[in-house]
Amino acid sequence: MGPNPIDNVFAGAHPHVASWPSALWHPGIGSPRSSQALCVSVWGTIAEHRRRTAIVNEIFAVAGLELGDVSTPRIRCEAGADGGLAYLLNETGGNATPTCVDATVGWPGGLVCIESKFTESSFGACSQTKPRIDRPPGAASGTTIALGPACNGTYGPGSDLKTGTRAPCRLGTWDGTRAPRLYWDLAWDLFRPEILTPAGLPCPFAGPSFQLMRNLALARAGASPRSVRPHRDGPPHTQQREWGLLVAHVDAHPNAASHREELDAFRDLLLAEVRPRVARITYEQILPVIKANGLSDLAKDVELRIAAAV
Repeated sequence: MGPNPIDNVFAGAHPHVASWPSALWHPGIGSPRSSQALCVSVWGTIAEHRRRTAIVNEIFAVAGLELGDVSTPRIRCEAGADGGLAYLLNETGGNATPTCVDATVGWPGGLVCIESKFTESSFGACSQTKPRIDRPPGAASGTTIALGPACNGTYGPGSDLKTGTRAPCRLGTWDGTRAPRLYWDLAWDLFRPEILTPAGLPCPFAGPSFQLMRNLALARAGASPRSVRPHRDGPPHTQQREWGLLVAHVDAHPNAASHREELDAFRDLLLAEVRPRVARITYEQILPVIKANGLSDLAKDVELRIAAAV
């Protein structure tokens, strides 16, 4: 039996992950450079802390994330890993890989997805443009071979190399039992219309913007407006909930520069009114916030992780 994954997580986060199945832990969780260990140590500890409301509001303020006050937040690490959020973006059927967010901050008034980076060189790209192992059309179940990319990397008719549909994006149409994703439906609420025209140009989400797009779309879907009718004879009341994306990374690591560049490129795709909902913060900026709220031991733990990785 190997070492317990929880051994490389700060003690304050242990209650947050004590019941996690082994499948939730990343292969490199035992490494001092583990991104998951850093993320869970910080956000899992905040999730269990009595001052989590103040901490979250201060972190959002430092990041410049323009949202209303957060009240009684619920923080979840590896949110969606159990498939429980798959319905939000219709990521169901077939060999679905539902969006899994490093952490989410949810409260009655909204939802923020947190993308945490440590030593990784880039955000995740779309896998459809890469060679794949798949079952060829008409082959028996369990028969797989090496195949070329399922998408040619453009957004427009003809990009679907796997099933040959005329859909601009193969993720937006049926593929056997795999359901159409809602990415492009929600995209009109998020991105500039000129980049969403299916003209056969390079897809704006083929590269590292793909992971960021999925996280922002999940936040938008998860915080959709809710309507209630307080009184039988009165009109319905619609509550506009808040939503956003926060990227947290380590400024001292050399890969931080590429994180900033990729995030800036992603924000350039957004509608002007959506850009304030996407923000960046460094773990170095988070340190004084958690220290001021009684988590000096956690701050020391984070400092040691950063020092060991850079």
